[in-house]
Amino acid sequence: MLYSTGASSGSSGGKAIGFIGLGQMGFNMARHLRAKSSAEFIVYDLNHRAMEQFQAESGKGVDLASSPAELASRSSVIITVLPESAHVKEAYLGESGIIKGMHQGALCIDSSTIDTSVSTDVSRQIIAAGARAVDAPISGGIMG
Repeated sequence: MLYSTGASSGSSGGKAIGFIGLGQMGFNMARHLRAKSSAEFIVYDLNHRAMEQFQAESGKGVDLASSPAELASRSSVIITVLPESAHVKEAYLGESGIIKGMHQGALCIDSSTIDTSVSTDVSRQIIAAGARAVDAPISGGIMG
């Protein structure tokens, strides 16, 4: 569900795509997106091995972020694929969360399958901070 189309004329940071959540579903989604894009790609996951593996497999043009806020500060598009509502809230609203680093006009796409109330609350806070929010949950498991 699209929560805000927002104004696209504002500053949206770098041209990079930021991707948070390199678990079983997110890793393959990020790999596919990376293969289709020439944009700089920045990744973050609590599991540093997953980030290093993604970087090693993807090659040049993939940077590792030290926090969701750092990733957001360098990205115009931010995609999250996280397993639970609490993880989404922390990634966006936590002490070093996305909202702390994102630029006006950034596009935040949450592909986590979470509680609707959490998705709505997080999206409202993204919009209040001057960015755009899209709720795009994925389902079907690892094989689709």
